[in-house]
Amino acid sequence: MNKSTFLRFENYLVENLKFTVNYDFDKESKNRIIPELAFGLIKSKDDSKKFNVIIGFSYNKENNQPFLLEGMLRGFFTIGEDGSEEILLNAFAILFPYVRSLITEISRYSSIIPIIIPTINITKAIEDLNSIKIDSSNYREPL
Repeated sequence: MNKSTFLRFENYLVENLKFTVNYDFDKESKNRIIPELAFGLIKSKDDSKKFNVIIGFSYNKENNQPFLLEGMLRGFFTIGEDGSEEILLNAFAILFPYVRSLITEISRYSSIIPIIIPTINITKAIEDLNSIKIDSSNYREPL
């Protein structure tokens, strides 16, 4: 029997991005390179195999970076007919390099030393898919 258990990455969208110079940055103090992260999973109400994967990120004053930055990326994914929602943990791992790259590019083009976030195990950061589910009314189709 041929099972259709794929995960297809359709596209992504930077939905929100705010950058501000942090004039309170202290070069002598320790800083935190990994931003605060938030995750969301939204299932389409019209197609049970389509999902939005959300990764939000922020650097606030407590991170002690030369900038304050917050943003949100939305990834568009489809799972196969026989696929379990558990495969969507991989969707976060697929989307996270886009977050890393965006932060690096924003910091590089702002005349600040580029921030290069190390790779992290996203699936360990998400303990339970059910805990990050968001109401399907927030589902969006790709542009």
